[in-house]
Amino acid sequence: MIHSILINKKYGKEYHKDRTYKSHSLNRVFNFIVLMFLNKKFLSRKVGIIMKVNAKQVSLRKLQKDAESQYKGGFFCCEALIEAVRDNFELDVPDEVIAMTSGMAVGVGRSGCICGALNGGIMALGMFFGRTVARGPQDPQVVKVMSFTNELHDWFKDYNTKNATCCRVLTREFDMGQGEHKAQCIYFTGLCAWKVGEIVCRELGIENIDDENGPDTYWADARKAAKEAVNA
Repeated sequence: MIHSILINKKYGKEYHKDRTYKSHSLNRVFNFIVLMFLNKKFLSRKVGIIMKVNAKQVSLRKLQKDAESQYKGGFFCCEALIEAVRDNFELDVPDEVIAMTSGMAVGVGRSGCICGALNGGIMALGMFFGRTVARGPQDPQVVKVMSFTNELHDWFKDYNTKNATCCRVLTREFDMGQGEHKAQCIYFTGLCAWKVGEIVCRELGIENIDDENGPDTYWADARKAAKEAVNA
């Protein structure tokens, strides 16, 4: 017993120092591994959102119709577009991406501002090509995604036949309380979904299996035919 105590007194400090050294060494190794992991994660985030896109090919006409069906099924335009894009491109993203768009409906919470279908399309493009790290307004990544959203904006403004993107302008001929706008808004939702899909396919090299080069313009064609019939 006394011998044991003497050994502990003689070597205890040295043993404690050795144990402390080993503990510090392990801590340094652990911290190095954590820092390397965080650095790797940070570097991967610098190129944008890490989102798995499982689709190798899509039908943009199907995407258009699916967005319309989602609207008919109870979603607003912006929600319907995001859901259709997520399904058709087989994205590995949660349901919350749909919820993010809910407040954009009817021109941002019924304020009549920017069209909800267009707004949903802008968010969809951000989901694919946006950034997660703040690097200023000249960051090539944010400049690029803004060029895509500008392309969508200008295309939609031209393609919807009304030369407008404002909800109150697009719907002013309708009694929205009676639901007169719904057929048009369903069409606009599919239209924006198609254009988003075209941009995504082009930029990510995903094949569009459609034979047709553009969206189905059935609503615009019917509207044009009706006007021509009135003027005949």
